[in-house]
Amino acid sequence: MYKVIECSTNRSKPAFNYEKAIWVTKSELLEYIRIGRSRVTNLMNSGDWKEGIHWVRPTGKQLLFCLPLILDWMVNHADPQAHERAIANFLKSLPSNQ
Repeated sequence: MYKVIECSTNRSKPAFNYEKAIWVTKSELLEYIRIGRSRVTNLMNSGDWKEGIHWVRPTGKQLLFCLPLILDWMVNHADPQAHERAIANFLKSLPSNQ
């Protein structure tokens, strides 16, 4: 589903497996989708990427991003209904909604 790419030029570190990733750090997200840090911040602050849906704060400072929903948003941001369906399907897949 997702392409495996190497996240670091440090060869002693294994490549990050995006195929199995659901939640990624900001650095991993930036390397995978190739957009700037300020663009990510703008998308978060504007509400295009919603806290609790596209990104979470599991600790006070750490941010994690939902890679499948970010990728879907990139494809469907011009079609909000399609992206809302993706969000609904993702939320339905959570154990709390089974």
